[in-house]
Amino acid sequence: MTTSKPLFIYLQRPDTGTWVTVGRYLRDADGTGRFRYAPTYLEASLPWSIDPVNLPLVGGIEHLAYRYQGLHDALRDTCPDAWGRLLLQREFHLPDSAHDSDYLRVARNGDRWGALAVGTTRKPSVDVICSPRLVQLESLAEELLAMYERRPAVNARMRRMLMATPA
Repeated sequence: MTTSKPLFIYLQRPDTGTWVTVGRYLRDADGTGRFRYAPTYLEASLPWSIDPVNLPLVGGIEHLAYRYQGLHDALRDTCPDAWGRLLLQREFHLPDSAHDSDYLRVARNGDRWGALAVGTTRKPSVDVICSPRLVQLESLAEELLAMYERRPAVNARMRRMLMATPA
């Protein structure tokens, strides 16, 4: 019996930059994690495994995870760090005992770096997945310099994100 709602895992293809659904993750009542590659992903013959050692591209099987409260290594890597967790706990009123998958569910993909994203729908939403781009690097540098020089915000949204605190 599963206790979690499915989380769908998306991958940004390195060859085209488009987002595809790789598979779905569930967690059982006993804490076992289950990951299964999407049949459409396997049928498309896309060669990228999200973890070639622990999650090889094999169709029709569920890859089980018993360690780390049932979260596969590749998915653990997409989780927010301790600082991010504190911010999410404050914003979404998550308890200290929240499972990593709870953080994956509420964390914004736009705040994540890397080729993986997480969502609650089978099809990735480009509106929700707005990966940080290197073109934002200049804006980030400007905002950090403005903060260092104690000047007003150049980019108010970015300043709020940089100034967010857990309490």
